Amino acid sequence: MSSHNHNPMGKNQHATVPSVDDPRLAEVLTKFHREGLSSNSRIKQRLFAEYGISASVSSIKRWRNDLQLLGPRSKLQKLTEKEKEQVVLQQLDRDPSKGQGLGTIKNHIAHDQGIQLARDTISGIMHLHDADAFLAREPGAKRIHRVPKAPIGVHERWSGDGHDKLYKIGFPIWAVVDDATARWLAARVVPSNRMGDIIGYLFLCLVLKYKGLPLQFSTDCGSETTQLYGLVNALRQIFHPDYDIGTLPAHCYLRSVHNISIERSWLRLRLDFGDNAVTEYQKGPPSGNFKPEDPVHSQLSQWLWSKTLQLALDGFTEMRNGQKMRKDNEKAGPSGCSRNEAFFLPQNFGLVDKLLPLNDDQLKIVFEIKEFMGGDALLAFASPEFSEKAEIAYQSLGVTELTIHNAWHIFEALLPLFYILPPVLHQLITINLGSGLVAEGSALQHLSLCSSQWLSVHTVVLTFHFWLTRTMKQGFGVVNALCGYLESQSPKSQPSMTNHKKAPHIPTTILRIQGVTPLLLEQNATDMGGTFRQGYQAQASDPRLNKPSTAHGVEGGLNKLKNLSKAQTVVAERKAKREEANLVGTGIKVGATLWKIPEQGKMTKIEPIRVVHVFSPETETKDALGTLLGMVRKPFVDQYPDADMLTCKNTRRLNTSIKGFLWNSFTMNLSRGN
Repeated sequence: MSSHNHNPMGKNQHATVPSVDDPRLAEVLTKFHREGLSSNSRIKQRLFAEYGISASVSSIKRWRNDLQLLGPRSKLQKLTEKEKEQVVLQQLDRDPSKGQGLGTIKNHIAHDQGIQLARDTISGIMHLHDADAFLAREPGAKRIHRVPKAPIGVHERWSGDGHDKLYKIGFPIWAVVDDATARWLAARVVPSNRMGDIIGYLFLCLVLKYKGLPLQFSTDCGSETTQLYGLVNALRQIFHPDYDIGTLPAHCYLRSVHNISIERSWLRLRLDFGDNAVTEYQKGPPSGNFKPEDPVHSQLSQWLWSKTLQLALDGFTEMRNGQKMRKDNEKAGPSGCSRNEAFFLPQNFGLVDKLLPLNDDQLKIVFEIKEFMGGDALLAFASPEFSEKAEIAYQSLGVTELTIHNAWHIFEALLPLFYILPPVLHQLITINLGSGLVAEGSALQHLSLCSSQWLSVHTVVLTFHFWLTRTMKQGFGVVNALCGYLESQSPKSQPSMTNHKKAPHIPTTILRIQGVTPLLLEQNATDMGGTFRQGYQAQASDPRLNKPSTAHGVEGGLNKLKNLSKAQTVVAERKAKREEANLVGTGIKVGATLWKIPEQGKMTKIEPIRVVHVFSPETETKDALGTLLGMVRKPFVDQYPDADMLTCKNTRRLNTSIKGFLWNSFTMNLSRGN
């Protein structure tokens, strides 16, 4: 051997391989380990691609073992099953909302705790300790499950909501339907369906219309319903204290997807009425003579179109209430009849009338509350002065039918009555009476000679109507020319409604209006110390925002006649009706479980042996028991091959064991079959 060393530095054609003591190498391998990488070949590729480190698979395996970066199936991993369980449970405790699935928990354990566990191990532990969370996370878990409705009678629940599809043209809708029959009780075009005083006022109108209260009123969780919440609770607890608010709430907040009685009614309203109304409104007047910035144009269009849409809406609800519903044998409520028939003849469909009637004195109080809230001015689209003049002008036209198709034509006919001059009108009538209908140019020539003195609508109506009826047959050309000419010649300050009085202030909260509390309670407001307002109005936001209720009823004497019997009776009737509805065309769901009886201690449930089956209501009990026993027998034999065979004979005796096993009594679970 030569004594001369030709490579004293030890370098050759291979790259330098770091040792396990290299801090940089340990940091990189730890990073890959926390990412969940356990394949040495993949780690090799990542080391070279990211850090330029070239190493063999065996070297990487040796480094990982030295650093205790062990994979989930490594034989060197010394964690016991109990320790693995605690690792998983510790990670589950960090997810109180239970939104993290199996893969996410596995990655978190590797990243946060630096421990790689097998997916099957984590799955078994999660299923053992929190099986329900898997059901909540599955793709279809958040789907809204449909359940059959089971109403007990008309006026059991009124369902109210706002329709915003006409908000784009400035005419929203608020409506209420009967939950049991889907009959439209009221539908109103309003200036806004997002104001609490308007919603509360319409509820009082409905109470006066039917002379009573429903057992319950349901709405969505909009903030505009808080005043309604206070009114519904107060009126029922004061006028009918025998129906306890805590047992049977007077108002029920629901998500829109669950407030289906009214929500499912909007589709037909939009298709049969709403879309057509929006289309016709957006067309505008045939002549294009509409100036939204002009106060007269704006108020007249609001007044006329609100009247038009309300007439159309009344016609729609009347038609829908009289239309026959399709027959549905699986429906617990009425079907195969009209809504009116089911509403006025509830006894023919297994329903009862649940209206809580009010006497004349109580109705008088409700009426006075309406007036305190502002009366019909709450629903007006124009000022009272303008509305009065517009109504007189409209009546003078002798319109036989007002629809969404001719509303803009009527608008063009009404508009001149807010600008017309008396000499102009009389001169024009003279021309028409003497020589028949004149041309537009001839009419304007005579108009130029006339005085510019103004006349109120009250004087003009009768004479102008006679001229209008003669020109109506040949169109509105002369009327349009008249409007354009007079608007161009008249002073801007002269239109009759530019300086109209502002509408009186409408109180926004019924519970703060002076005099309402003594009307309801027949005593001074000071006696209550503000309890009425604080006890109901303040509570509204809790159930609306899905918070626990802060109080049940109002203290201070409002619940002295508390009697749970009537409220509990209604709750029991609802439960029985739901159970009956679940059996209609569905079946009975029956579950059975096998229990293990240890020598000492409590019985423990054998988790794998739980069976469920849906039977037809006509199935004999003996046949059902035999079917369930057959479903249990096979897994029982597989798990306990030395035990006696399960039979109907030795499993019926619940007080005896079968080599330490007990057949549990069947659990009857009435639910919708699949």
